[in-house]
Amino acid sequence: MKKVLFIAHMISHIKCFHIPHIEALKSMGYEVHVMTNAEGEELPCCDKLYDLEIVRSPFSPKNLKIIKEAKRIIDSEGYELIHSHTPMGGVIGRLAAISARKKGTKVFYTAHGFHFFKGAPCINWIIYYTGEKFLSFFTDCIITINEEDFARATKKFGTKKTKVKKINGIGVNLEKFAPLSSEEKLKLKKEYGYENNYLLIYAAEFSKGKKHKFIVDCIPKLKKSIPNIKILFCGIGALFEQVQEYAREKEVFDCIDFLGYRHDMPALYGMSDILITASEREGLATNVIEGIAEGLPVIATDIRGHIDIIEDGKNGYLFPVDDNEKFIYAVRDLIDDEKKYRDFCNNAIERSKHFNLENSIKQMKQIYEDYGIL
Repeated sequence: MKKVLFIAHMISHIKCFHIPHIEALKSMGYEVHVMTNAEGEELPCCDKLYDLEIVRSPFSPKNLKIIKEAKRIIDSEGYELIHSHTPMGGVIGRLAAISARKKGTKVFYTAHGFHFFKGAPCINWIIYYTGEKFLSFFTDCIITINEEDFARATKKFGTKKTKVKKINGIGVNLEKFAPLSSEEKLKLKKEYGYENNYLLIYAAEFSKGKKHKFIVDCIPKLKKSIPNIKILFCGIGALFEQVQEYAREKEVFDCIDFLGYRHDMPALYGMSDILITASEREGLATNVIEGIAEGLPVIATDIRGHIDIIEDGKNGYLFPVDDNEKFIYAVRDLIDDEKKYRDFCNNAIERSKHFNLENSIKQMKQIYEDYGIL
């Protein structure tokens, strides 16, 4: 049986994004292995799980030992394809597969958002761009998920031996995230205790780049015109407690519910009124795709990974990073104009079809066929 290896820094990345793709390969007759930092977890969807303690930092000497171990496994298993994800997964996978590639193994890397992007710090370009340029010589196909990365990778890394492709993200199951009727939305609001609230939802890791404090800073002005406003923060992260304390300092803690990590996101999106995001960097924002699939208009920063999803003035509004006034105006505008709100909701649902999981799997299957893998 032919074998495929998926590599990523953490098992959580595989669980969140790649299980449907692994299952699709298995249905095509492939044996699928996964190499990741498993942290004691299991992954029933794959045939074999290799638990390697990959370190996030590209400068950690521990990763040299990991590359050596990964090479030993790759050389012994005889994979037809090695598909790496996440920056360090891409480093480990491509360096460990140099010998195997010379013997015919195809090596793919999916960039879920390059760390070098328009507006990124110079240090990102020095480290990550230089690293990707080097690693591209050991890659058969670089797969991107947004237009900015696709254009840059095509120009900077594309050669006769290294092709660059684009897919519409990893895909969202539109059966799981589907719009609700007004009656169903109201019923959920009652069940969750938000019957009298206007709900804005932000699902993101609590990290510096997601800019939760920006949202907190906007609440006092929003509250003046929307006294029943409630912000739902879904997610966990290093800054979780810090943002809570910041909200208390700004005296808006009562306007926010810190919900932590959730398994009921379809319901939370379904009962919400607007999806918001203040992030300064994205690959292709899965949370935004899930939200528009539920029929939510989106107010998002004007960045890569949002502009691929949001058509400004059609299914949402885009605003410059850190621009409080334009963010607040966008929220008020959608609340004040009921017809525009309904139009945005309908356009969001239609736009979401572009990112259907079935389309993503179909696009990946075509890439596999292009390389003679299927």
